[in-house]
Amino acid sequence: MPLFILSKEHDFNEIILERRLNTILFTVCWSLGSKIILPTITDLSYEKNLAHVNFYRIDIDENNIELAQRLNVATIPTIQWYFQGHKLDESIGIDLEQFTDKTRHLAKIYKRKTIEEPSTSNEYTENKSS
Repeated sequence: MPLFILSKEHDFNEIILERRLNTILFTVCWSLGSKIILPTITDLSYEKNLAHVNFYRIDIDENNIELAQRLNVATIPTIQWYFQGHKLDESIGIDLEQFTDKTRHLAKIYKRKTIEEPSTSNEYTENKSS
């Protein structure tokens, strides 16, 4: 999966509730640390064994300052991991090895907990009534 860009707090609030591991990178366009970590997170987003993980980037300079403040993001880059609305962990700075290891570790744990969304069809009720 590619690295998606989130531009609205509303989108963030919906995404973190998903039954998937969500990796959120907080950046600013002028930050050297953000520029250093971006290729690593992009590469991870395309790894086959991480296909069940969503990767997002939020530029806090683009109308996301309030969100960053609410989430106590004071240092850039900051990476946070979420599953079903719960913040699992956080990594601050540009330790690429720590970030990669932590992402892979959490992905292994939460792969078992990630399930497909329920079907929107009414097959169960149709079959039950027949």
